[in-house]
Amino acid sequence: MTDRTQTNRWLVLVIVCVAQFMVVLDATIVNVALPSIQRELDVEPGNLIWVVNAYVLALASLIMVGGTLGDRYGRKRVFLIGLAIFTAMSAACALSPNESVLIAARAAQGVGAALVAPLSLSILASTVFAAAREIRGFTLTVSDLDRSIDFYEQALGFRKVGEKTLSDQSFDYLTGVFGARVRTARLQLGDEFVELEQYLAPSGQPIPVDSRSNDLWFQHFAVVVSDMDRAFEHVSRYPILSISSAPQTIPPSNLAAAGIKAYKFRDPDGHPLELLWFPGGKGKIKWQQQTGELFLGIDHSAIAVSDTKRSSVFWQGLVGLKIAGGGVNTGVTQEQLDNAFGAVVRITGLIPERDGGPGLEFLQYLTPSGGRPAPIGIRPNDLVATRTVVEVDNLDSLAQALQANNVTFVSPRVISITGMAWSRGLMVKDPDGHAVLLVEQ
Repeated sequence: MTDRTQTNRWLVLVIVCVAQFMVVLDATIVNVALPSIQRELDVEPGNLIWVVNAYVLALASLIMVGGTLGDRYGRKRVFLIGLAIFTAMSAACALSPNESVLIAARAAQGVGAALVAPLSLSILASTVFAAAREIRGFTLTVSDLDRSIDFYEQALGFRKVGEKTLSDQSFDYLTGVFGARVRTARLQLGDEFVELEQYLAPSGQPIPVDSRSNDLWFQHFAVVVSDMDRAFEHVSRYPILSISSAPQTIPPSNLAAAGIKAYKFRDPDGHPLELLWFPGGKGKIKWQQQTGELFLGIDHSAIAVSDTKRSSVFWQGLVGLKIAGGGVNTGVTQEQLDNAFGAVVRITGLIPERDGGPGLEFLQYLTPSGGRPAPIGIRPNDLVATRTVVEVDNLDSLAQALQANNVTFVSPRVISITGMAWSRGLMVKDPDGHAVLLVEQ
């Protein structure tokens, strides 16, 4: 953890605590000033109580709305808007020329407080005390870096923002692949990032050609598009292998996902990918913004799991992601999307505490049965070994908790490394063998 990161967290702690203190204080401190208010503004005794009640009623009535707006539009954004309203209306109260203006300003002050109060604790959890702070991106092992860069740039709208060759003992210890020489490229789409790594030595195994959606090594990330028909037509010009028969629209019977369009396919190395389109009112607010771009960013990564409860113990209980929702997808649409006859999939969505960035989904296939477990010997130089990169709050403490819970370590310990977007890392595996790179700034 850098000094700057630590300083920023304490600053957030101070700001949030002071704001919450003022919200509570303003509900009661005005009682002390009531005699002066009555005398200076010539307030009728019957109206004096509204100087107090206007604030309290607005706060109590809208506090749930404030929490909902924070979830929808971003906690930090709504918190700051609420803080601005609260501060401005505090000044308006002080400058009020008569009782009507004062009562109106107190009511508006309560509106600002209703935006601040419900978000204070969640901001503290996400910024100061979080375990999983953010999913930083995903790392794919590829067989030909230049070919993969061309594909992701031309077919999916990514742009390369960095490239280097790694040959470092610390990287060997981090990945468990010794004597490695790796070409790596960092690609960006919207606000999200993907790392492509080609192991020049030692090379790994290709993705099994008979891989299926219910195999437990399955992991894809979902690229959000502004127009599914155009995006499907565009990617079809490139060397992809379809998983879905065609883009599918989630039916109205699935209330949580109704109207969402999806299409799954594989890149030239066989990595599964998904295109997603969100109708109005679904998905993050940023996916509804008109940018003029066809490919917008990465919404989430989905991993096949054998047992949702067991995976939740790792990802929620230890790593610190939060369960955001879930459901069961079935029917013809799901069969066509996954190319799996009789598909019944329990889906669980998880998010880190920090707003923005991609989330994670569990895909537990109740049917069809027969999904194969990940081979025990998969290493990061194997093309099937997609890694989820998660920034955590205290990597040393988390490493101890993971060890105490018998989590499989790929790295022997927390590794300090230079030249990366983070300073320390630890690679582990979840209960189904999916590789997870835990990092700390």
